[in-house]
Amino acid sequence: MHFLNNHRKRNITNNNLVPGILQWTRFESRGIPINLFTIYLSGRSDDYENDQEAINSFINAVLTCKDEHIILSGDLNIDTQNPTTTREKDWIWILEMLKLTEFKTPNYTWIRRSQGTLNRSRPDHIFVSKNIRVVKEVIMTPLTTNDHVPFYLDLESNLTWRTYFSKNKRKRMYEAINKCKIDNFQELNQAIEAQIIKYGSKVDRLGVGRISTAFKEEIQDLEDEILSKINNPNIPQSEIQELQTLLKETHINNAKEIKEKLITLHRECINLIK
Repeated sequence: MHFLNNHRKRNITNNNLVPGILQWTRFESRGIPINLFTIYLSGRSDDYENDQEAINSFINAVLTCKDEHIILSGDLNIDTQNPTTTREKDWIWILEMLKLTEFKTPNYTWIRRSQGTLNRSRPDHIFVSKNIRVVKEVIMTPLTTNDHVPFYLDLESNLTWRTYFSKNKRKRMYEAINKCKIDNFQELNQAIEAQIIKYGSKVDRLGVGRISTAFKEEIQDLEDEILSKINNPNIPQSEIQELQTLLKETHINNAKEIKEKLITLHRECINLIK
């Protein structure tokens, strides 16, 4: 954090609003303040006081943010698709009141396997304020036996971030849009959004994404296999754990090869300068 503050001028501040439960990180992107709240709530009935303290602290903090960007992420242990408890309904009402919206998908973020049965739900959520658009959600391959499945969202804002498109990508996007049968502005907007999702990416400053290794295809195959088997109650947990261990080892080997190639590339650049 200190490095980013000193060298990137992000003006980062951290506040533990409720220790171990709710944290507020505020930083700037191109001079625009972003407020990131991370939260964990057990959802247990005997944890009512912590739940209420988190609600009150979150509301007070958000009200001080006024019209600044807000992101709330974490394990709230609530079902936003089909709320049934008073606690779930209270949280959803508060989030709606604060005009925070969620990018809803059918993906599960909690999977527990037990004696041939599969229990799945989505206790983990990311809510965003206006001017922040969720481009897509990606479910990641779990590397541990934790029953929570990691995922991330690509976010965009018309005030802070701009998606990077290379010249070749723009050309392919234009060609694809021109081939679409479009009769109105809504269909045009959908076609454009589809291309943004397909080709949108952040700038790879180090060029790591362009470095070819012998492990990249193996990693992709292992990730696909794990994601497929983790949702199959007939696959024993031990088999999944073996694949996860193999995936970790492959990631390590892949990182080593990338590091070696980056070092070689760096040395070549220095020699050219000399």
